[in-house]
Amino acid sequence: MATSPQVYFVGNDMLIEVLGLKNAETGNAITDATVTVTVQDSTGQPVAGQSWPLTLPHASGSNGDYRATLEKALSVADGDKLTAVITAVGGGLTAKWERPVTAKTRTT
Repeated sequence: MATSPQVYFVGNDMLIEVLGLKNAETGNAITDATVTVTVQDSTGQPVAGQSWPLTLPHASGSNGDYRATLEKALSVADGDKLTAVITAVGGGLTAKWERPVTAKTRTT
């Protein structure tokens, strides 16, 4: 299972994805989970500029892929260290990940 992003470009709408969500025991794709994300600042507080938690809907026709857009209005500055806290609940199971994210100014 992969998640993104590891970089949030300041002032840009950014896609966040959970790819290939599966039941670890059976290996079957989970396509009916409730997947959410909250982006936190370095103090553990939700970042202003978006309503949290953000729900990532299942991508129709995929094998456990979930996607949503982080808004360009997130109140972050170049170099800020953030954490994306992702939770997936489905099939009687709960999974949680914390992914480091760095805010950067896009230069190219």
